[in-house]
Amino acid sequence: MRALGSARTPQSARRRWLPPAWALDAAAAIEVARFGAAEGWSCAQLVAALEAAGDAVASGGFPLTPVAGMQGGIVATNLLTGNTRTPTYAGIPSVVFTTPPLARVGLDEAEARAQGLHVTTRHEDTSGWYSSRRVALPHTGFKTLVEDGTERVLGAHLLGLHAEEVINIFALAIRAGLTTRVLKDMVYAYPTSASDVSYMV
Repeated sequence: MRALGSARTPQSARRRWLPPAWALDAAAAIEVARFGAAEGWSCAQLVAALEAAGDAVASGGFPLTPVAGMQGGIVATNLLTGNTRTPTYAGIPSVVFTTPPLARVGLDEAEARAQGLHVTTRHEDTSGWYSSRRVALPHTGFKTLVEDGTERVLGAHLLGLHAEEVINIFALAIRAGLTTRVLKDMVYAYPTSASDVSYMV
């Protein structure tokens, strides 16, 4: 049996297609650890019998529409070709669409410390930068986390004009394992909000 979920409010608890032994967590996602206990299935057999995406997954990824879309594409591939793909949740950006937008991607300091990483944090009030002054934004800024030694970008937090777009550059850097040198050496169109990236790392 293969179960599919979507990025909507979960209604799994009311469905009758789930065997009674399968427990649901508080968000109505099936608890994989308790799957098949009564049936005597091993975890490997169970995982091979189930594909899930969106709100039916307790994945650790953000509950965002693009994440559910990524998971759905992976589920479709795995249904057609066998278990050949798994999701990667590193470098998925999130945006609060306020004025100005607030965006984040990757780790914050507490998460980096919890993983035993040594990082350098850069942060600055950018309200005096041209990109903020030209549109009269009095409250803008950034914070970036870079791994000591490797210079890999591990996280970015942005508040300002076009933060919802610029955060995607940092997301790409995190997913591709790019270093600050790559971002600093990039020739950006100017004047754009993206051209500020080289000063943030």
